[in-house]
Amino acid sequence: KKEKKEKKEKTLGGKVLSKGALSEALAIDSGMKRQECSQILDSLFKIAVLTVQKHGKFVLPGLAMFQSREKPATEDTQREIEGVMVEVKAK
Repeated sequence: KKEKKEKKEKTLGGKVLSKGALSEALAIDSGMKRQECSQILDSLFKIAVLTVQKHGKFVLPGLAMFQSREKPATEDTQREIEGVMVEVKAK
């Protein structure tokens, strides 16, 4: 058990976790295989993306909320840059 705790602390290190490191931490904590945890994460990511695309919002209760938003497009304008009027294209 002590070995498991040391390995988990090493995996969680102070850095941002990559997908592989996250699946490794889940595997250590749950006792499942790393590949199974990776497949679960893949499924969760797919579900999250599809839900945000369809409904605009995905919530992991007590953890995070992912929400899409529409940003209005920038229109064609003219701006003064160093005393010269320059036409700026839309984005």
